[in-house]
Amino acid sequence: MTVETLLQQIGIRYRLAGDEAVAKCPYHNDGHPSWSVNINSGIFYCFACGAKGNLAKLIHDFLSISYEEAAIKANETVGFAKMDKWRENYDNVSFSPMAMKVSEMDMALFTDPPQDALKSKNITITDARQYEIMWNPVNETWVCPYRDPYSYELWGWQEKNHRIFRNFPPGTRRGRTLFGIQPVHNRTALVESPIDCAVIHHGSAGFIGAVASFGRPSLYQLQLLNERCDDLILALDNDSPGKAATKDLIYEAVRMFKTVKVYNYGMSQGKDPGEQLYDAVDYGLRHAIPALTWLRGA
Repeated sequence: MTVETLLQQIGIRYRLAGDEAVAKCPYHNDGHPSWSVNINSGIFYCFACGAKGNLAKLIHDFLSISYEEAAIKANETVGFAKMDKWRENYDNVSFSPMAMKVSEMDMALFTDPPQDALKSKNITITDARQYEIMWNPVNETWVCPYRDPYSYELWGWQEKNHRIFRNFPPGTRRGRTLFGIQPVHNRTALVESPIDCAVIHHGSAGFIGAVASFGRPSLYQLQLLNERCDDLILALDNDSPGKAATKDLIYEAVRMFKTVKVYNYGMSQGKDPGEQLYDAVDYGLRHAIPALTWLRGA
């Protein structure tokens, strides 16, 4: 039996993207696929609600058996005994085992994004280079590296296109850093997607910085940002999970930052800044709404 077979047993409809099975999150009312499980390791994560765990947890939660029975089933069916034991301490591991570590030499595999790809995202090569956004010519995927928030050591990267979505190496805790964290402007926008950072950079003519949380931001990420800037613009996705995350963050953010505002989508139907034209991005930043005012109207 495989992870894919178990997903079918549980009733999770998915599509494969490399080593990841991508689906609507079974842990919350997901409007679009935000959840993925690695078909080799069995580790799952939702970029919208933050649900995460190993294969045993997934079996326990959705097949109505004890965790002990679920661990046995996971280990017997896909042979995860050693990996499952390591993953029990998932939250205590800051990044992947030494055997899976990456180095700057690995980035030599990638190139600058081609012009047609840049045009499709409405960014320039200057914007991409500002944020180390690169391109995998083999898979034709965007590559967005993430680093240690203090030493800037390379931890790994997110790679995606319309059919592939993966984080390499598996197990790296992206929630312990922020994409684009070096350098940070004193006035910074927090977005969910790395490429949106380049859009913000271009739309503000470089006057406002941007960092990305790779999904729903964590309180730890907010604290990292608090160490580096005074003025925050929350520019999370313009959908139900994004608005819910904005509400949750506001209460903490107003205690941390000199000013906190919320990106103004106005009448735009775009889900995020990356789906808007530059004049709309400029408007959203210039007319950002004071957080408590936005909260009253939400």
